[in-house]
Amino acid sequence: MGERFVRNLLTRFRGGLNKAKQTLNGSLLKKITITTSAGAIIAFGSVYAESLGTDLDNVYHVYLDDKHIGTVESKEEIQSFLDQHKKDAEANHEDMKLVSEKDIDFVKEKVFDTVDESESVLNTLNDSIEYQVEAIELKMNGQSIGFVKDLDQANKALNQIISQYLPEELKKEYNLLKDVDLNESVELSEYLPSDLAKMAVKAESSDDETKEDDKEQENETVTLNDGSTVIDVSIEDKVTFSKEKVNPTQLLETAQLVKLIERGTGEEVHTPQQDTDLNQVAGNYDLSVDELVELNPDIEEESIVQAGQSVKVTSESTPIDVTYTTQRTEEESLDFEEETKKSDEIYVGETKVEQEGSKGKKVITYEVVTKNNEVLEENKVSEEVVEEPQNKIILEGTKPLPSVGSGNFSWPAVGGYISSHKGPRWGSYHKGMDIAGVTNRSILAADTGVVVEAGWDSGGYGNKVVINHKNGFTTLYAHMSSLNVSVGQKVQKGDKIGVMGSTGNSTGIHLHYEIRKNGSLVNPANYH
Repeated sequence: MGERFVRNLLTRFRGGLNKAKQTLNGSLLKKITITTSAGAIIAFGSVYAESLGTDLDNVYHVYLDDKHIGTVESKEEIQSFLDQHKKDAEANHEDMKLVSEKDIDFVKEKVFDTVDESESVLNTLNDSIEYQVEAIELKMNGQSIGFVKDLDQANKALNQIISQYLPEELKKEYNLLKDVDLNESVELSEYLPSDLAKMAVKAESSDDETKEDDKEQENETVTLNDGSTVIDVSIEDKVTFSKEKVNPTQLLETAQLVKLIERGTGEEVHTPQQDTDLNQVAGNYDLSVDELVELNPDIEEESIVQAGQSVKVTSESTPIDVTYTTQRTEEESLDFEEETKKSDEIYVGETKVEQEGSKGKKVITYEVVTKNNEVLEENKVSEEVVEEPQNKIILEGTKPLPSVGSGNFSWPAVGGYISSHKGPRWGSYHKGMDIAGVTNRSILAADTGVVVEAGWDSGGYGNKVVINHKNGFTTLYAHMSSLNVSVGQKVQKGDKIGVMGSTGNSTGIHLHYEIRKNGSLVNPANYH
């Protein structure tokens, strides 16, 4: 009587349990609730059966994603199969931690009559189980680029892209993406240092530096080989990543991910189902109307987007843009000027360099913005004179010229030779000496003095000049073709007073030169 009662009770429970299984929609909570109820009833039946001296057997209901796929006597047999199945899959995907795409659960039940569906369960599991691996999904500007095994691989790919656009001093393995406990996607900017240059410097810091030292380190810069200084580096594209579970076949190698990033993302198009104004379309994609019009030149600001009309809402994306700003300094020379000063220590007409000129120097700092190896702009930000130029100072004489000769005579011509001496000649007396064969026809004052005669002489001298040297000597220069001085003019030794010619009684171009001392003719050859 008691045993039949328990059997009937359990039969009715199993019928209700199976009905409940058919109506379940997959909620684990519901399954747990039913399991708990079953357990309570089975426990009641077991206790009652034990009181009657009746033993119950254990069976396990196997669920695949809340779907009942059979009942088995040995949970260990199923679990052993699952373990081996996973081990075989992992052998084909080394260094990957695989997880089943579907949940597998066991619900224990005590029964009088056991039913073993192990073969069916194993076949179902073998056909149904697929594995996933935890992966990093990388997105650029909201569009998926692909999946990689871990952050290290994603960082490696990003570094390969970025390094193409950085100077050698900044080409390092940057930890751009940092591991976090992710339940949702994270923007790269949240984990990317404010600028890579600072990060490059921080990477050189020792582990035992204090936080205060790190703070100071952040303000340091990196000096490049060309003398320029990196002051800021940024990645312009919006890069995000998240942890996802995917089929291992979806994982990319580093080189594949690099190619996909370099290929960029295509443009996105919006096609409304009904007439829509531009403001609404722009707002849906976080764009301004001006930005939307810029993407669609054939659309005007007041236009209505017709139903079925395609409108670009994003442009075709280029690879990650790497922009960095450097400070470059250049030295530039500053020219000096010539400055004149009057000096009463120098005779009129004479000059003297008091100070040689020297160029100055200034340092100009430019801020250069470079994007993807192309200089976008270069602006002068500062200019500093580090060395002032030194002017060249020239003294101009104001001291009156002396009119008294030294008594030491210089040669009155430019080169030449004595073609005729003082003395008897051709039946008459030659009062001076003739100089001919010069390389330059300039006639020069033989000593300092004052011009007392300058002009034509009808006595045969032609154009002549007479200089009184105020020391008892006078000199005469005749047959000149032209004169450069006038009566009363002070001349210095060596000054040009005229041009050699053949005026007056002359047989050819030459200089007739006489010296008188205290009014008496003397032989010029004795003074030269």
